[in-house]
Amino acid sequence: MKKVCLITILSLIAIQNCFAGWPVGKSRTIMGIGYNYYYSNKTYNTKWRLNDTAATGDYFRSNYISFYMAHGISRRLDIVGNASFVSELSNQGGIVTKRNGAGDAMLGLAYSIENSNYTKYITFQLSGIFPMYSNPVGKLPIGYAATGIDLTVNYNISPAFLNNNGYLMYQLAYRKYFTAEGPQQLIGDASIAFIFRRSQQLIINVQGLGSFSTDTSSSINPKDVKDYAIAKLNASYGIKLRRTIILYGSAFYTLVGRNIAQGMGLGMNLIIKMP
Repeated sequence: MKKVCLITILSLIAIQNCFAGWPVGKSRTIMGIGYNYYYSNKTYNTKWRLNDTAATGDYFRSNYISFYMAHGISRRLDIVGNASFVSELSNQGGIVTKRNGAGDAMLGLAYSIENSNYTKYITFQLSGIFPMYSNPVGKLPIGYAATGIDLTVNYNISPAFLNNNGYLMYQLAYRKYFTAEGPQQLIGDASIAFIFRRSQQLIINVQGLGSFSTDTSSSINPKDVKDYAIAKLNASYGIKLRRTIILYGSAFYTLVGRNIAQGMGLGMNLIIKMP
């Protein structure tokens, strides 16, 4: 019987995508808080085939809360960071396991370059990954419990065909965890945003993630699941409540995967710009 893989943290970090690639501005600050609910009762095996575990009653669900902040050191250079809190519940073979705790935190710098008419931006971001937890034996793990590094390049453009009522965003990230077996990961994103009435926007995002390691095992323990691939679809709708406050609602679904859970969920992000 296949067990539901508990890799969810990487799939739930979405709050940055709402405004990634746009410089914050000197002495300005952006803060965000996000919530995501995730559920899975199926897994993809190593041959990209979907296994249904619903008949046995096995499932996994989590509540994920993220906190994000970016502050403009200069017109182009920002300091960025985020932290998270996770509440997990796993039902495997009739045995229910729960765990609550802090997740991974990230801290880094982002440098943006724009063209002369401010319709194109490219951002380079380098961040460290710091686990705020450990994985004691007998407890449900939260993640890899390993430090790491993340290098992200983001390209943001307002194309003519959107007539200043939207933008395209492309993002590529390389992530490495400092353990004997890695993993090393490549994460690619493509998004299109449509802006309505200057106060509402719809964002459609497709994300692919490939994780590579010498450890190719499939396990209930996320720190043991290091070799996998996943693609998912995200849709977000944002409403500007005030000039400096934006609220996003989102939904996501796993399209295909290898050695990973098929998941779905809902989310909400609140973005606050100061001043």
